[in-house]
Amino acid sequence: MALESDGETVDVIVVGAGLAGLSAARELEAAGLSCQVLEAQETPGGRVRSSVGENGHPMEDGAQFLNRDMTALVELVHEAGLELVAGGAEGETAGLGSRGFIEADTWLNELSDAWPGLVSSAGLRSGRPDLTVTELIRKVTADPQGLALMQSSLCELLCHAPDELSAQAVLEIFARYESAREDGEYQVSGSLDTLVAWLAAGLPRAPRYDTAVTAVTRGAEEGKGGFDVITPKGVYHAAAGVILAVPPLAAREIELPPPLAEDLRPALESFVPGAMVKTTLVYRRAFWRQPSAWGRPAPLSEIVCLEPMGTTLLDTTRPGEESARLTLFTGGHRAHDLALADRTERRAYAIEMLAGIFGGDEARHPLDFTDAVWVQHPWCGGGYNAHVRFGGLPNAAARLRQVEGGLQFACSEIAERFPGYMEGALNAGKSAAARLIRRL
Repeated sequence: MALESDGETVDVIVVGAGLAGLSAARELEAAGLSCQVLEAQETPGGRVRSSVGENGHPMEDGAQFLNRDMTALVELVHEAGLELVAGGAEGETAGLGSRGFIEADTWLNELSDAWPGLVSSAGLRSGRPDLTVTELIRKVTADPQGLALMQSSLCELLCHAPDELSAQAVLEIFARYESAREDGEYQVSGSLDTLVAWLAAGLPRAPRYDTAVTAVTRGAEEGKGGFDVITPKGVYHAAAGVILAVPPLAAREIELPPPLAEDLRPALESFVPGAMVKTTLVYRRAFWRQPSAWGRPAPLSEIVCLEPMGTTLLDTTRPGEESARLTLFTGGHRAHDLALADRTERRAYAIEMLAGIFGGDEARHPLDFTDAVWVQHPWCGGGYNAHVRFGGLPNAAARLRQVEGGLQFACSEIAERFPGYMEGALNAGKSAAARLIRRL
C-alpha cells in the first residue's frame, strides 16, 4: 500500500487538516493505524486561524470561543499549555435600530427558552413540513421589533439570511448543543494556532500541505483494494479507508466513487455556504463601558444591530489586557457586500459604524485593526459553517454521519455534539475515526 512514490505505507488517508481531520488522525494513530493527512491549504487549522493586526496585536480571525461543557476542547487547551480566560467583559446586550437602542436580553432569552419546544413541535421528528428559520421564529413572537432582533441575531450566528435556511436542520443544531452555558463563556490565554500546531506535531507523519484532493476512487492497483486518493501532486493509496474531514461545500467538489457519489449528492447539495466578515479593533481604553457618556443606563458587552441584519458588536477584551477590543461580526448578505470592498474600505466602514454608535472622536482612532473575510472560501466554504437551505434535505447532516464503509465524513457541520463549534469538529473527527476502527 504505497503512498505516492516514496515507499511509505498508510492504512487511512485523512483529507483536511482542520480540527476534525487532525483529531481523526490522532485517534487512528492511537489505535495503531498508520495515517496520512492531506491539506489543500499551506497551513493547518481550517476555520481556526490566528494572526496579528496591522500594529502587532495578536488576533483570532476565525473560531475564538468555547465553554466548559466543550470537554474535548478544554482538555486540548490544557494539553497545549494554555488556559481558559473570560470570553469578554460583563455587561448587557442591547439591540440597535434606526430609532436608537432597544431592549434585547428579554427577546433573546425568550428565543433561547423556546428552542426545546420548537424542536418537539417543528423539528425533524415532529412529522410536520419544514419551515424557513424566519417562519420558525414567528412562532416565538409576532412583535415586529422582537422579530427583527431575533432575525438579526440568528443571521449573524448562522451567517446566512434566516428566510433561506431550513428550520428543521437548524433545530437539529440547537438540539445537539449539549450545554446550558453560553457559547462565548471563555477564550484561551494564547493563540488558537497553538492548539492546531499541538495536534499536527503529535502525528508520526507530518500533514502534506498544498495538496488538494480532486477524487477518491476504489483502489485500482491489482491485489491492493482500499482507495486511491487523487491529487495534482500524485495518487495516494489507503489500504483501509479515507476520512473526508472537510466542510460539505469542499466535499462536493471531490469526485467520489459510485454509487456513493449518487447516493450522497442530495445531502451534499443541500448545504449552502455561510458568509462572515470578522473585524477586530483595538483601543487604548474601553470607552464603550461608560454608558453615561452616550445615554445608556448600564455598560454593554454586546450590541445586536437590526440594520444591517446579521451585524453584532461584541466586547472581546481579555482579562489583564492593557488595551481593549471590540469585534464586529457581519454575517449574511451584508458580508457578501463587504467581501467585494477592499480592506481600506472595510476598515472605514467599521470605524464609521462605531463612531456612529458611540459618538465622540475616540472610536475613530484604533490602536490596531484586522479583518477576516470568510465568504466563498475555496476550502472552508465560508464561515462560520455551511447550513442546509430551505428546500434541501433537513437531515443532510445525519445522512453524511451515517455513511457506511471505508469512506467516512467528518466536519463540524455534521457533529453529533456541538455542531458548528470547535468542539463539534473534534467530536466529528473522533467519531469518524471510531467508525473506521470498529469496521476494521
